[in-house]
Amino acid sequence: MDEKVVDVARIVRSYLPELVGDKASVYDGQLRILLDRAIEGQDVEDELYSVLTRSPAVHAWVAQVLQNDEHLPPELQPVTELAYQALAGRGVPPDAQRYVCPVDGNWVWFRPFVGVQIPQCVDHAVVLVPG
Repeated sequence: MDEKVVDVARIVRSYLPELVGDKASVYDGQLRILLDRAIEGQDVEDELYSVLTRSPAVHAWVAQVLQNDEHLPPELQPVTELAYQALAGRGVPPDAQRYVCPVDGNWVWFRPFVGVQIPQCVDHAVVLVPG
């Protein structure tokens, strides 16, 4: 099973409301079931891919995240422009930090900058931890 697909499925969950609106809970429920099965060792790659490509908005978002080596959400990825050469380094906003559910890791959220309150996992009602 491709762990990149599992990782992106974990990441997209917190972005579903803006990507699919009122259908977010349906998508999230399907992803949560599949991610729980992945933790149990089941190969759910094809099923995850099916859910992640059903909506054009989710599909485009997932494609952008998969193209980024660090799997950053599109708004946290460095912007590149023609004739612009960034300074050496990772090119990632310095405050963007990945947080995960400490129970199972199936809820991922990126803190865009210091000062943004760290949310709780929607599955377990526990505060996310760096990961």
